[in-house]
Amino acid sequence: MPKSTTKRTRIIPVERRKQILDAALILFYEKGYTQTKVDDIAQAAGVSKGLVFHYFQTKLDIFKALGGDIDGFIQQALEQDTPTRAIQNLVDTLCNPKIVDPAKVYIITFLRGELPVGMDENIVRNRKIFYHVLPVVEEGQKRGEFRSGDPRELTKIYLHFFLGVFTSVMLDKGVSGSLPNFDLAFDLLLKK
Repeated sequence: MPKSTTKRTRIIPVERRKQILDAALILFYEKGYTQTKVDDIAQAAGVSKGLVFHYFQTKLDIFKALGGDIDGFIQQALEQDTPTRAIQNLVDTLCNPKIVDPAKVYIITFLRGELPVGMDENIVRNRKIFYHVLPVVEEGQKRGEFRSGDPRELTKIYLHFFLGVFTSVMLDKGVSGSLPNFDLAFDLLLKK
């Protein structure tokens, strides 16, 4: 078999899998996890339902594959040159209704209560976001950017505000005109 054919044969499964995940991402975002059927995903991806099941045994497996690198998405958003910019970038990235990424869809699915609360993958319940943001808050305190105090409490307060706004944005995409001032909430963290 010529090399180009062998290489192409290996690429097609990767492309097909990505096609399915990309279609599922948009549908989960627009319709929600519960309202999206595997038939919908297959149609949006331009593949058969059988092919979807060839790559993923269940719709939940598709969802888990989308969130497979949730830690990476959050960490990437937080990788900025200062703690202040890191927190601002996380908010800007996740609260922008024009950006659809796996992290956003993954978080909102749990916030909507579409999957069991006790799932290990529940990023809100298992405090994954907290454990990503806490070191940023601690670093901000060390650098003198953030106020002193218990970094765990500061992180919890800010994340409760952030997740509330995030939920409003995601559940009512038209709410953007009435969003609270993020700078005021950010003042909770900033050193006075």
